[in-house]
Amino acid sequence: MLKHKCILVVDDDDAIREMLRWRFELAGFGVLEASNGSEAVKAAQTTKPDLVVLDLMMPVMNGLQAARVLKLMKPEVPLVMFTSEGGSDLEQEASESGISAFVPKCGGTDRLLASADCLLGLGDTAHCGPPVGGRNPDPAGAMA
Repeated sequence: MLKHKCILVVDDDDAIREMLRWRFELAGFGVLEASNGSEAVKAAQTTKPDLVVLDLMMPVMNGLQAARVLKLMKPEVPLVMFTSEGGSDLEQEASESGISAFVPKCGGTDRLLASADCLLGLGDTAHCGPPVGGRNPDPAGAMA
């Protein structure tokens, strides 16, 4: 089923980007890719992503730095942090940087896809949970 939504996937690991592209395309999304935060900002200037998935640890510009810039450029676009890093301090900083949902990589791509659907108002949003800091919902309540 084509969802007519475009996801910008940002990760410096080629294998992760390829896997996420495959999963999102299989779910009916269009996918753009960037290998660091700076490339993500440039891509967002010339395209119209409906959602951005950001890794944290990347060269040139990390995910939090990119999130701050992207939120200023496109405040209506939800941002998801998909990272192997974690902790309440990081999740708090992510929230303050404009991240709508924090999904650990160990949680797998099913949770990431569920977050994307919830943030974009697609599918069964009954399990999306309450808004995070006045922004879009996080289906797992990871940032609550």
